[in-house]
Parts: sequence; C-alpha cells; structure tokens
Amino acid sequence: ARYAPLPPTDLLGVLRRRFDRSLEGLDASLRRLRPPPPPVDLWNVSGYNEVLERARTLIDGAESHIFCSLWRREATRLRSAFEAAAKRKVKIITFSFCALDDQPGKLYSYQLDEKDLEAFWKHKLILVVDHGRTLMGGAEPEDDSDAVVTGHPAITEVALNNIALDITLLSQRKKVDSSESMVEMLGERLGSLDPLVAKSKK
Repeated sequence: ARYAPLPPTDLLGVLRRRFDRSLEGLDASLRRLRPPPPPVDLWNVSGYNEVLERARTLIDGAESHIFCSLWRREATRLRSAFEAAAKRKVKIITFSFCALDDQPGKLYSYQLDEKDLEAFWKHKLILVVDHGRTLMGGAEPEDDSDAVVTGHPAITEVALNNIALDITLLSQRKKVDSSESMVEMLGERLGSLDPLVAKSKK
C-alpha cells in the first residue's frame, strides 16, 4: 500500500463534513429530549413578621382578585393593605372561623371567638392573589412561623380549593348563597361540575 497526504483544502473539507455530521446527530438527539422543567418558583419564609410582610406585599400587588383564609389577629394586622386593595377595585373574598371586624370585600365567617379556637388550633394564613401567587403557612409569633410563597400552579390550586371548600361547607351549614364567590374563585370548573353531580343523582 502506498499513502500520500491530502492537500490541505481536501483535508479541511473532510474534517468539516465529519464535524457537521456529528453536530447534526447531536442536534437531532437534543431535540428528542424532553425540555427541562422550569425553575422552581417557591420561596420559604420564616418568622411571623416576615410572613405578614410577604402577605402584605402580595396584597399590595393584587390587580383583580384576593382570596384568603385567616384569623382575626392577622386580619387586623393586614387590614390597611386589604382596604387599599379594595379602593383599587380588587375583589376580595375572605373565609374565617373567627369574627372579623370591617373586613373589606365578601366575608364568610363562623363568627367564633378567636380565644376559643386557639385552645385547639394554631393560626394559619392562606392567600391567593390574581389566581397566580400564593402564600400558605403558619402564623404564630411564638413558633417562629414558616410559610411558602409561590406561583406554582399545583400549590395555588390546592390553596384555592382549600378556601373554596371551607366556604362551601359554611354555606351549607348556615344556608348562605356563595355561588357568586365560587364563580369568582373556580370559574368554568364550577359550571362543568354541576352536570356531573346531576348525573350522579340519577
């Protein structure tokens, strides 16, 4: 066998074609891969005052809706933020086991004494803003409260359903019409459920 070196121009052509084929194969393989999940949008918040400050920040940024479940103590601390949101024409729907004074927006409450509830429950705070941002966690000064703030759709869904369920149970027990609030909270899903419920009764 006899060998002779390729001219430089021919060598570059061979290497370029090999390199291009490798890149094309890599590109095809990458396209078949599933895209990476988006970065996790979840922030841990520690400390009672910090939890309330983050809640206030969410309320201050609300543009259309605020749905919340809270106790009298936290409602009092956040009242000025709620009032400012109401002046911006933000729709506010609140659930509470406690008796609340002058809570802006639509209130669903069992009107129970907070001290009686504290005998067996710890304070919790759930806040959903514009169907997109959620704060959920404890609200106890002595326990160095922890909460999460997130825009993750699954967590927002859980928080919203929690508030909606509490309002639904209260409405059934106290014979209160909450249908308008349910539409605000659950939208088209509420209408889709009615035919299924009717069908199950047959």
